[in-house]
Amino acid sequence: MNDREESNNNISRRSLLVGMGMAAMAYTPLATAMEHDKQPHAKHDHSKHKPQQPDVLDASNACVDKGQRCIAHCLTMFQEGDLSVADCAAKVHEMLPICSAFSYLLSANSGHVKQMAELCQAVCTECAEECRKHDQHHECRECAEACEAVSYT
Repeated sequence: MNDREESNNNISRRSLLVGMGMAAMAYTPLATAMEHDKQPHAKHDHSKHKPQQPDVLDASNACVDKGQRCIAHCLTMFQEGDLSVADCAAKVHEMLPICSAFSYLLSANSGHVKQMAELCQAVCTECAEECRKHDQHHECRECAEACEAVSYT
């Protein structure tokens, strides 16, 4: 056997180290998960892992989704020269960041949910009133319905 054949049969030091590194990286998440299981769960408050108002969160997210579709529809109408939905687009434009922020605070179980709920409801009410003027467009109608469904108790 010559030197060249012999080197092809042996694992290089570099290959060995790379392989060991890959094995260590693959093992790390498992080791971390196993360590988590050893921790007493009494110290970890799992109630903060999910929103306390899941229905309100779903309604807020639906409002954002329908609002984005409504804005897209309004922009298409603008491109076609129809500005009849300009006020609608303006209200939806205001509503989107407020509902998005409200959704985020709900997801995080923030202490500011109650204050944001008041603002969100006011903005959603205004948005729904304006979108209702364009019920003939299903995007506007669905946005209005979604805004009307956002109710914090």
